[in-house]
Amino acid sequence: MAKNKKENPESKGGFKEFIKKHREIITYIIVGGLTTLVRWGTTFLFVSALTPIGFTSDSFFTTLFSLIVTILFAFVPNKLYVFESKSFDKSIVAKEFVSFIIARAAASLFELFVIPLLTWLTGWHVIIPTILVSIVVLIVNYLLSKLVIFKKRVPVQEEALTEKQAKKEEKSRNRKDKLLGGVCTVVCAVIAIVAIVSCAINGWNMFMGLFPNESAEPDAQVVTTVPEAESTPVPTTIS
Repeated sequence: MAKNKKENPESKGGFKEFIKKHREIITYIIVGGLTTLVRWGTTFLFVSALTPIGFTSDSFFTTLFSLIVTILFAFVPNKLYVFESKSFDKSIVAKEFVSFIIARAAASLFELFVIPLLTWLTGWHVIIPTILVSIVVLIVNYLLSKLVIFKKRVPVQEEALTEKQAKKEEKSRNRKDKLLGGVCTVVCAVIAIVAIVSCAINGWNMFMGLFPNESAEPDAQVVTTVPEAESTPVPTTIS
């Protein structure tokens, strides 16, 4: 006998509902992963670019340039796609960007001091405090971004506008916001692609370095033969 199967309305579209309900957290994690790849990728690129001109791989400038690109990259997708702050009004963007940099700088300082302190106090391997502190920083950055940095703001109007003028102004502002948002998205996509390729190339090189090619013929060694010194006859004395 065929059994009548009743569809559970709660399970129908459950995955989509889950994604929709937790969209902000999911996109925040995805952007965080991309930001990490950008940090690694730009570090590899700047090391490759600066080492030939005299900078070491652990140079301050290598870290600084990589950090600048990473922060600029992280700001745009967090603003536009995680917390959906679409406005590019100068006053709003300035407040968001400054508070974003301050929050990220404070998080970096927190990691810089707390990770060694926890390692010293607990005697754990450094990877354990690093993971714990990273989780705390991730949660704090999320809360700060949601409640403070990218909270909904209304552009300041310099003068009172009629309803018709206000609609026209809003339409023009929305068009400009979409254009700037699209440009920033394209730039960030290019940075992410370059960083991922850089990570892939360096990761492959590191992996191949673990398995040297033993089948390769050794370099021919130049053997130099030193001619033997001719023996000179010892003069005999006739007595």
